[in-house]
Amino acid sequence: MGRLMEPSAYESPTAMTDDRLEALFRPESIALVGASPNIDKISGRPFHFLQKFGYRGAVYPINPKYDELYGLAAYGSVLDVPRPPDLGILTVPASGVRDAVRSCIGAGVRSLIVYTGGFAEYSEEGAAIEQELGDETRRAGVRLLGPNCQGYANLREGICTTFNAAFAHGVRSTGGNTAWVSQSGALGGAAFGLLEEAGVGLSYWVSTGNELDLTVAACISHFLEDDAIEVACGYVEYVRDPMAFLAMGERARELGKLVVLIKGGTTAVGGRATQTHTGRLSSDGGVYRGLFEQAGVAMADSLHDLVATVTVAASQRRSWHKARVAVIGNSGGMNALIADECHDAGLTLPAISPDTADRVAEFLPSFIEVSNPVDLQQGVFTHPERVAGLIKLLRDAGTHNAFVVALHSVYDDLGYDSEALIRSLASLGDARTGLIVVPFNCQKDFGSRARSAGLIVIEDVGKIGTALSVLSGRGTAEQPAPSATTPSRRLLSQTESRRLLEANGIGFGKWAFASSVGEARRAAEDAGFPVAVKVEGAGIGHKSDIGGVVLGVSSPAELATAFDSVTEAGRQAGFSVIGVIVEEMAPRGVEVAVGMRRMDDLGVVLMFGLGGVFVELLEDVAFRVAPLDEKGAERMMEAIKGAELLKGYRATAPADTDALAQLLVALGRFALDHPEVAEVDLNPVVVRPATAGVVSVDAVVAANV
Repeated sequence: MGRLMEPSAYESPTAMTDDRLEALFRPESIALVGASPNIDKISGRPFHFLQKFGYRGAVYPINPKYDELYGLAAYGSVLDVPRPPDLGILTVPASGVRDAVRSCIGAGVRSLIVYTGGFAEYSEEGAAIEQELGDETRRAGVRLLGPNCQGYANLREGICTTFNAAFAHGVRSTGGNTAWVSQSGALGGAAFGLLEEAGVGLSYWVSTGNELDLTVAACISHFLEDDAIEVACGYVEYVRDPMAFLAMGERARELGKLVVLIKGGTTAVGGRATQTHTGRLSSDGGVYRGLFEQAGVAMADSLHDLVATVTVAASQRRSWHKARVAVIGNSGGMNALIADECHDAGLTLPAISPDTADRVAEFLPSFIEVSNPVDLQQGVFTHPERVAGLIKLLRDAGTHNAFVVALHSVYDDLGYDSEALIRSLASLGDARTGLIVVPFNCQKDFGSRARSAGLIVIEDVGKIGTALSVLSGRGTAEQPAPSATTPSRRLLSQTESRRLLEANGIGFGKWAFASSVGEARRAAEDAGFPVAVKVEGAGIGHKSDIGGVVLGVSSPAELATAFDSVTEAGRQAGFSVIGVIVEEMAPRGVEVAVGMRRMDDLGVVLMFGLGGVFVELLEDVAFRVAPLDEKGAERMMEAIKGAELLKGYRATAPADTDALAQLLVALGRFALDHPEVAEVDLNPVVVRPATAGVVSVDAVVAANV
């Protein structure tokens, strides 16, 4: 996937030097605008929670109906309070929010939380009011959380401004190294309960709502500067400011901290891996996954995946980076599943060295072969000290530094001593760093007791791979666009792709395949210098990602150098290189992207958008189901925001949209006639001025096998 811009150019969305954010998240005084004495109402709950969690600052209830609330003097207006509050929490109806915000600005309030909904998420009128509020607060220099949000909880300092019911009972967190930030308050409440149950210590919990001002990225950026925070997690449905999001990711990498987010609104189709740009763009989730990868932000596929990842990351993140894993368990099947999860996560499972094998054998029944995974059989767990002893032995040997202990059917009434087993593992002390316990079909309270003893527990085998993939570094580093095929599909070579498409009315410029420098020279002389030189071989998709393209080659000497450069790049990337494509340089015109994908439910889906990086950066694309006629193709072109570029923008001539429409029709017809073709990506296609036609510059074709 193309880069949006170099990370060093990203501008941070916020900074710790902004004392208005300190006023928001660590206020010394709070005005409750619209306060109610009824704690069953949203407007009554903030004071109840502030009191419950031990807030020590000044609280000013604002409601003209009362002289006193909560045993405190009540005020008719925030303008009447004795000093400007750091924070104003607005619980008034939507019709009163505008006046309440203006009063807070007039009173010198430095930050606001607006619970109230009914704005941009509700109507165009609401969106206009919301924008007006944003303009006013920005001019006044007031930071705003919301509207349509559920506030925040600063659990470390006992400041709970939310009304979310998850904070009503049994909250155990009083601080920790993790922050949660979410656009959805309700989902955030569910996540809080799961994280609490998993033993994760939260310092911050934030609901951003409509993000009129403060976004998920801005809040996380703020919390990353807190030395106590190591992990930030949360939920997004959209990213309002991609550059701020990328800046957040860059800052997390600089500080060595981890950000894990769930992206809402993805679909099963969107999660499917594809080789072409078209396939990724056919789902919102695909585009966001690329953005997350570029930012170095891990994307969790579900709330439970996120919880599993954060559970391990909160205490053992660095232990699993490039870990050498030993799997130890009393079920061969479970051991195999976990070993597969670790391998798929990019971790190594070294064999047990011959020097250590004899000592390991002392822990095992005589009929069990020493290997990794280590099969302890059922009986060994009746001697809990042996499990801890084996872990110490392997760690001291230096061949393994991380361990997954899989426990199957551990019940006290079946001869096990579950408490002794937990104590034994917990007694490892520092040696338990890099230790995950996976109980399966065990005594009901085994997991909770193990967590209470300080052990990291994941009770779903399927979540281990997700967590370890992130922690090993595979889930967060920016990845190039995939250039190899999935097992069920094969990328045709460029020569195969071009010949197949040309035979079906889809044209390219003058080009030729060359297997040697001599053939390349003859092809270049035939096409006319300057030319483009592109690596050729099976399975090579987007060649520029691996350095497999040289443009503007203007002499035989440059051609020889280019030939050597692109073929070596292909070999270094692991491909079987057979030569190069030599092609005349593309003419001037508007660059667009055209593609198709065969989908199980919709059949052939065509894609059209601006070409090059624009197709992914701006997400300015349109989709249509084939077959398509020229009128339908014209409407498809009109559907993108960049359509004006084709009509002649400023000093440019109108493009040949008739030829472009014919290309879209031809691609749809080709796909319907060739069911063996799964995907096609033509990017870029140069649309020349009117009547001059279109030229496809590059093609990626994936075929079902």
